[in-house]
Amino acid sequence: MKIKLTIAACFLVLIVSGCGPKSHFGVGNKALTAPPEFEQTEAAIAKAEQSEGAKYCPEKISQAKALGEEAAEAFWACRTAEAMGLLARARLLARDAELCQPPKIAPPPPKPAPKPAPKPALPTSLPSGYFEFDESTLLPEARAKLDGVAVFMEDNPHIMVEIQGHTCSIGTEEYNMALGQRRAQAAADYLQARGISSSRMRTVSFGETRPIAPNNTREGREQNRRVDLIPMT
Repeated sequence: MKIKLTIAACFLVLIVSGCGPKSHFGVGNKALTAPPEFEQTEAAIAKAEQSEGAKYCPEKISQAKALGEEAAEAFWACRTAEAMGLLARARLLARDAELCQPPKIAPPPPKPAPKPAPKPALPTSLPSGYFEFDESTLLPEARAKLDGVAVFMEDNPHIMVEIQGHTCSIGTEEYNMALGQRRAQAAADYLQARGISSSRMRTVSFGETRPIAPNNTREGREQNRRVDLIPMT
């Protein structure tokens, strides 16, 4: 009995009189009229096709048309609820297509700044004024300069350094050799306290044997009293 009533209801839909289009979504009508949702959906799709968004989301419009075609087939097969659901989905897709925006093109990531080359902290020299007079005690200026050397050596773990002690010619050769060694060792001890391995340092004293200026002037002698830090090859 229920089957007969369903068929009868469907038959009534198909024979209802009126004026309307001959097809919806390319599917021919099997009656002179169809629910207004079909025309509403076709109008929504047509509006979307004329919108700016159509060029960015053509696939949404194609999907909406396909759903409309499925809805027409379902309606004429008397699956009215299914047809109405398909039409509703088609209208949503059309609205989405209408609102489509051009894809945002992300700017290329900035190129990483080149890592600055480490400032050459070697070779460097600690003049006599960086020590207590006739002593190996480091003055603040010497410690500040050695701090820079320590940072450089931390950043360049392959670097090894020879720390050379030099003196002027005043005093005995033996005394000058010992003073040069004490001052070189004082610099090495400070770097080691800053975390530089002793295996990366070698101390040597040349005493008065390698002057860089004449020893017969006060200025020359001051230049000769120094500790040089030279990278080892």
